[in-house]
Amino acid sequence: MRSTFESLIRQEVERTDAAIDELLAKSGLAAEDISGVLRAGGSSEIPVFVDVLARRFGPDRIRAIDAFTTITGGLALKGHESDVG
Repeated sequence: MRSTFESLIRQEVERTDAAIDELLAKSGLAAEDISGVLRAGGSSEIPVFVDVLARRFGPDRIRAIDAFTTITGGLALKGHESDVG
């Protein structure tokens, strides 16, 4: 059943991999420059997407964090940047 599901979402997985390439290229960073990748629920909970992230950034840098915590933390950082900037 899992292999059937992964077959059905193969194009999305490939697009995700390509989007990571594009993001790294635009940022001027290499995967080795990224110290941590936060998984915030949703598709990042699907094992094949976890595998993509682990292959690209290394399994030791992938962190699963509660979606609510991750999103509110990110918003807090953005809010702080706005106040400081």
